[in-house]
Amino acid sequence: MERLESAQVAAELAEALTALGEGKVAVRSSAVAEDGKHESYAGVFRTVLDVAPEPDGVRQALHAVYRSLNEGPANSYRQAMGLAPSRMSAIVQPMIRGECAGVMFTRDPVTGDRQVVIEAVVPGAGAGPADYVVLEPSGALVTPDVEDVSPALAPLLPELASVARTCDEVLGEGQDIEWAARDGDLWILQSRPISFLS
Repeated sequence: MERLESAQVAAELAEALTALGEGKVAVRSSAVAEDGKHESYAGVFRTVLDVAPEPDGVRQALHAVYRSLNEGPANSYRQAMGLAPSRMSAIVQPMIRGECAGVMFTRDPVTGDRQVVIEAVVPGAGAGPADYVVLEPSGALVTPDVEDVSPALAPLLPELASVARTCDEVLGEGQDIEWAARDGDLWILQSRPISFLS
């Protein structure tokens, strides 16, 4: 972590933040073996959101993410799973304030069926059936009925199905994908294997 304090890193960080634009950023963990088919550190390593796009603040967030590699929750998880110590890196990406956001699985994480399971958060819509959608890989709607899908989510379904197929093709079958949508654009925030999928 000492390298983060070097003048070279400060200059490189300033240049990279300028390229990202003026909006706030998210600093996310990206550890070796963070998310695999047999283990998942979901919720264990730190993610820092709404970071001002200036080098000092981002460096502080990077330190927080790196420290989480060896804090209590990570050490406890490694011990429980019998895992070796890992190494940490981090990703700095634009903060997307989605009008609609969620996760989707390219296979049912419970049954393993080849269906796209989407769980979406639509601000102001409340929780309910409209926020949980199952598609065939082709994009055909399985559940709920089309009139019960949130108006904010419904237009995104064809593109979400297409993205699910692409992630499976590129990264391997059985992906857990975080996404957000705003102003008609779909952003993929992260894709990782579905842990414990048989």
